[in-house]
Amino acid sequence: MLKTLTEIKMGKEHCQYDAHKSGGFPFAVYYSDIEKYIGQHIPAHWHREFEISLVIRGKVRFFVDGSEQILSEGEGIFINSNVFHGMNRFGDSSEFVTAVFDSSFICGGEGESPFMLKYIKPLASDGRLPFLRLENGVLWQTECLDLLREVYSAAREENFAFEFSVREALTKIMISILKNSGGKSSAPARPSESSVFEMCEFIKQNYGENISVKEIAAAANISERECYRRFRSVMSTSPIKYLESLRIRKAAELLAETQNSVTEICFFVGFSNGSYFSHRFKEMLGCSPLEYRKSNSQKA
Repeated sequence: MLKTLTEIKMGKEHCQYDAHKSGGFPFAVYYSDIEKYIGQHIPAHWHREFEISLVIRGKVRFFVDGSEQILSEGEGIFINSNVFHGMNRFGDSSEFVTAVFDSSFICGGEGESPFMLKYIKPLASDGRLPFLRLENGVLWQTECLDLLREVYSAAREENFAFEFSVREALTKIMISILKNSGGKSSAPARPSESSVFEMCEFIKQNYGENISVKEIAAAANISERECYRRFRSVMSTSPIKYLESLRIRKAAELLAETQNSVTEICFFVGFSNGSYFSHRFKEMLGCSPLEYRKSNSQKA
């Protein structure tokens, strides 16, 4: 089953809480067009599942574990379990497909199986391999990209027992990564950016208030200058742009799910000026708040 994703929902500490499942199986295959997301970016998040993406049109800017990776059409990336990552539009087109799957999907069920203990658990806990680029210039990586295309096709066509085909292809990809990566990342290991989690959590808890960069920085006990640097490094954006993007996403949810007026929602999510709110909303979503509510009224 191929799913179209235009929103990332997150729980505590920016862990994505949408269940990655297809008919009860612990995996999901998504098609994403960055242009369809609020602010034309997928906010930084993490989850325990493994993630493998393939760019199918244009270019996509991935930021993973503090590193920026610009992938072109036909290139891919493996993102390890519990790694902070997000995506931005790059150029005119930024479309990609992603397979997100729990380790149990390829290990034959939950629990400490031999497959889990010998292969998957060491990989998931290897801090030296937060991600791995997959490029066409390397034979084994080209084979992984071809297998990812098989996953995409199987999920899209949904033929009989397609879940077996998806599991087989993902298992082969993981075996190849285990065999060839040698525990080496595509970039030098970086120190944990736990301060970014702290600042993001502060923003999530206080986005409706008139908060400043100084207060955001204080949540992690760092300077404003360092706050800007870490947001740019890890999130590929500024703290103010991240705050506004979160506010607009929350406003969109309220427009779709409540009958509160646009003015009420504007002030509730932290904007103090209705005209500016409408301007930023249209800039990010391509329509006015009222137009968005009308087109999403079935959710209300």
